[in-house]
Parts: sequence; C-alpha cells; structure tokens
Amino acid sequence: MDISYSLIDNKLTPAPNDLRAQVQITNTATIEDLAADVVRPGSTVTKAEFLAMYEEFKMAAIRRAQRGESVVTDLFILRPALTGVWRDANDTFDPQRHRGHLRLSAGTVLRQAETELSFVLVRAVSQSEPRPERLEDLLTDAVNGALTKGNLAHLRGTNLKYDPADLDQGLFFVKTTGSSAPVRVERVKKNAPSEQLFVVPGTLTAGTYRLEVRS
Repeated sequence: MDISYSLIDNKLTPAPNDLRAQVQITNTATIEDLAADVVRPGSTVTKAEFLAMYEEFKMAAIRRAQRGESVVTDLFILRPALTGVWRDANDTFDPQRHRGHLRLSAGTVLRQAETELSFVLVRAVSQSEPRPERLEDLLTDAVNGALTKGNLAHLRGTNLKYDPADLDQGLFFVKTTGSSAPVRVERVKKNAPSEQLFVVPGTLTAGTYRLEVRS
C-alpha cells in the first residue's frame, strides 16, 4: 500500500525553491490495535495471552539492557549508551553532566521492510488549515458516528480555532445529500486550536452530515 507524502517549504537550506517531504500519517496504532491484528477468528492466541506475553517480553528486554547487555532481535536492537563529556581518565559518571540512555535501532526485519516502502505524492496540506480528527458525542460516547441533537459534542484536531465574530467562519454541518444550506453551530462552549466543545444544533433533521471547520 502506498504511503502518502506532500512537499513543503524547506527552511533549512538557503535555496528559495527547495522543498522537503512530509509523510501524511493516517492513523496511530497502539498495542491494543496490534493485538486485534494478531487475534483473528480461528487464532489459537487470545487477546489476554498476547498482551500478557507482550508485557513479559517488554520487561525482559528492559531488564537485560539495564544489566548492560545488548538485546538483539530481528525486529530491533536495544543497547545501553552514555552521552556527555568526561574531564579526564579518572572522571566518574555524574548524572548532572552525563546521561545514560537506551539506544534503539532497526533489526534485520525492519531494515528489510524499509526497502519495501512505497510512496505517492499528494497535494500539500496547509500548515494552518483546520484538520479535525476525532468527534465524540458526550451523551452516547459515540466516536466519529451519530450525534445527538441538543447535546454536547467534542471535536479534537489541529488548527481548529476560528473567529466567532466572522459568520463565514465556524463549525458547519453540511448535509451530504440534497441542496439544503449548511447549518452553523451557534452554541460553542470552547473554541481552542486543538479542541472544540459545542452543542449540536437542534434544528438539524435526521440524515448524514459532514462537519466542516472553516477559518
């Protein structure tokens, strides 16, 4: 599957036309998501077993690294390391001047996976363009689904804040069928760059809508 990327200004070089690539991340997978991928119908491993094994594997790798060992798997390589400056041959570790950390690098499987990545260029997304990501109905806890008229909804994302005095800006419900006019949200409890807390308009009729953030 192709990974989308866009080209944006490169401010690290003096050339005015230089660009750099920015990968468009489409989702964030947690260990719970990975467990769902592994525990498919017919699998001999349960989700609880997978999570328990993951916890044991994780702690075993950390314990060995903390003992000064290198942990080498085909997925990753983990080893302890130090940074800082030592004044002379008799200088000892000082947490005020030195830092110990765990260094992680790709194993053979990940290095092979890197060679198989496929990318496709897409239109660049403006850095100031509103990007809504997660919409929750605070009455039913539904996420990116049905909303309840007259009740609170919570929208998270990036660049969501707008000027409420400008009637062309705001949150708008746009019906996906028909030609009805967009409905602007009037009761907004919180108008912030990363979140919007608002009351779903009671005038909406049943149907499917697209929620737009205009700024």
